[in-house]
Amino acid sequence: MGPFILSLIPFLSFSNEVERKSLKETLEYARLHSADLQSQAVNEEIMQNEKARVDFEFAPRLKSTLGVGPITSASGNALNSEHERDEWGAAFLAGIEFNWPLWSWGRQKNYHQAVKHGLSVKKAENQEKWLEVSYQVKEAYYGYLLAHSLKDFVDGVEEKLKSALKEAKSFKKKKKESIYRLEILLGQVSSKKNEIASALKIASAGLKVRSGHKKELYPTEEWLSSRFRKIEALEYYQDKALQNNVQILKIASGVKAQRELIVAEKKGGYPVVGLLFKYNYTQTDVREDQKSLFAYDPYNRSEALLGVGLQWDWQFGKVSQKVKKIKLEEKKLLLKQEFAKRGIPELVKKAWEELIVAEKNVRIFKKTQKAGKKWLARAAIGWGTGLADSKKLVEAFSARAQTRRQYLEAIYQYELKWGALSRVVGREVDPNLL
Repeated sequence: MGPFILSLIPFLSFSNEVERKSLKETLEYARLHSADLQSQAVNEEIMQNEKARVDFEFAPRLKSTLGVGPITSASGNALNSEHERDEWGAAFLAGIEFNWPLWSWGRQKNYHQAVKHGLSVKKAENQEKWLEVSYQVKEAYYGYLLAHSLKDFVDGVEEKLKSALKEAKSFKKKKKESIYRLEILLGQVSSKKNEIASALKIASAGLKVRSGHKKELYPTEEWLSSRFRKIEALEYYQDKALQNNVQILKIASGVKAQRELIVAEKKGGYPVVGLLFKYNYTQTDVREDQKSLFAYDPYNRSEALLGVGLQWDWQFGKVSQKVKKIKLEEKKLLLKQEFAKRGIPELVKKAWEELIVAEKNVRIFKKTQKAGKKWLARAAIGWGTGLADSKKLVEAFSARAQTRRQYLEAIYQYELKWGALSRVVGREVDPNLL
């Protein structure tokens, strides 16, 4: 099978259920389809419904009563009456109460503002969850590339070892110890290959789950490669963090919401000016109708009242206790806000310094893996010409494997450190994803 056909196998083997996406495309997809984000978004919808609940509390209210019951017969007036206990009839009653709050000292507006700031808190929490999901997607994406790169490398090492072992067995002059060393190393490589294959499957499944993808998903790249980006000065990221960090934004909105609630609860002790209407109706044919406006007849009457008045909700001590509780919540948030403003720049500094170190490590291990490659080439020549034994070849193979692994893991850590910096800043700062 020719090299060209071999190069087509990865593409020909993909079914309709397999897709390849770049990291940027995967993140965009995850933002729309991640189950974690969709679950978090429900909290925002719940908070949006709070405004409707507030409006309901201050909306006109209509209360009605309708009933019927048995009653004994009676006749007469307020001074003289006869009660017939053996004769029964039906009594009908109905009532309507209508209350329309016209002025509540701006309390409804305060609640609306509290809901508005509460919605900002939920949006900040959504962004916080997105930063977490984004980091997890990057972790899975680069984890897959790391496993695939290691697999490709181990496959190559395994083939070279098999070739060396075959060659050693074909020459009778080769010592048994040399063959044993190669066989042991080959076994170790085969074992590592199985581990990498398992890691590759786990990384692929993780990428699919974390991005919310229904089909099998693979990166567009085949292997990890060093792609250095410009790292801005520390102050640049610290300033961005103070503007965008979700903890700071969430706490600030929470404080504003608590303050609006305090004002609203204090106004809860004020009387509400409202339009009041009340209508009562009762009727029975077994009690004599008094037919006079000046005689109170609880059994046959119809009356209505309409006016503007004041309505108090007397809850002695309850309002002050609610205000006290909200003030304590506000105090707790202010303490968190102060801590966040002092702590976030330090967290940014830590993430920034780790990124700097990760970049240096990539450059260092890039050189060492080249040295390991040269060492293996020289040892292979020595082995082939009979100038070196298998001990030196095994040492060279081990050094080559170690330096290559260190280089790939350094690239993996470098990419994740960009993700960690974005997470603590509160927005994407990786130039490759902007």
